[in-house]
Amino acid sequence: MTTTQGYKFPKRKRLTDKRLIDRIFKEGVADFGYPFRVVSLQHSKNTAADSPGNECCGEVKILISVRKKQHKRAVERNLLKRRSREAFRLNINRLNYKCQQDLNIAFVYISDKVADYKTIENGMAKCIEKLAHRYASCGDCHTADAAVDL
Repeated sequence: MTTTQGYKFPKRKRLTDKRLIDRIFKEGVADFGYPFRVVSLQHSKNTAADSPGNECCGEVKILISVRKKQHKRAVERNLLKRRSREAFRLNINRLNYKCQQDLNIAFVYISDKVADYKTIENGMAKCIEKLAHRYASCGDCHTADAAVDL
C-alpha cells in the first residue's frame, strides 16, 4: 500500500523538545475550535544547516495533548490522540504553510467526553482553517501580498 507524500506524518513533524513546548504555552497565540484549544508559535530557525538559498522552507511541528484530569484512563487518552493525529494528517494540506520560520502548534483536547472521529475531524479542520488564515501572509515570504491585503 503506497501513500502520497502529502499524507505522511513522520516523527520529525512531532514536537518533542521540552523548551519549545514551554515556550509555546508561554508566548504562543491561543485559539479555540471545539473540541480543541490550539496554541501556535512561529519562531526563526536557529540551525546552521539551513541554507540561505532555500526560501519558504519552514517546518510545521505539532503536539497533541489530552488532559489526564478529564480522561483518567490511558486507553481513552490514546484513542483521542490517535484520532486527532489522523485528522491532522488528513487535513494538513489545508494549512499550506510556506514561510522561512518554523511553526509549532499544540492541540489540547478540552472536551470531557470521548468524541467520535467525525467531531474530532471537523474540529481539527476548523482549527487548521483558522491557522491558515492567521499565517497566510507571513512577513518573510509574502511581503508583497501582505501590502496588497491591507
